[in-house]
Amino acid sequence: MKNAWMKGALALGALACSAGASWSQSASELPGMDAVMAVRQLSHSDVNANWLQYAADATLASQGWTESNTLKEGLLLNETVVLPGVDVASEILALGLQPQPQPVAYKTAHATYVILAAQGIMDKWTGRYIVNAQARLK
Repeated sequence: MKNAWMKGALALGALACSAGASWSQSASELPGMDAVMAVRQLSHSDVNANWLQYAADATLASQGWTESNTLKEGLLLNETVVLPGVDVASEILALGLQPQPQPVAYKTAHATYVILAAQGIMDKWTGRYIVNAQARLK
């Protein structure tokens, strides 16, 4: 009976190890990298080899913006750019929009607003993105 328990524990351990291997992923599968690849016309191998170079853009595309139906009082509105609002993550990157010291809102063609997070917040989020990506890519 003891031998059966040992075999079961070993089998369970082997299963856990193989499942852990499937949790790892390639850098091109990280959040936001699809938008970076599309806009920068990068291949999977380009991103996998140089993902750290694109981490800030991927963070901006995946986490650095929100869409709202209303504009909060006091929020800076940039009226020189109107986003189509179809694929906002790619549109932000394609237009070269960058976080500013304070959050900035942009109008969309759908009468909504896209708000980019402030640079200080984006720096923190990019740092966390890199730490999480390093853990995922092991």
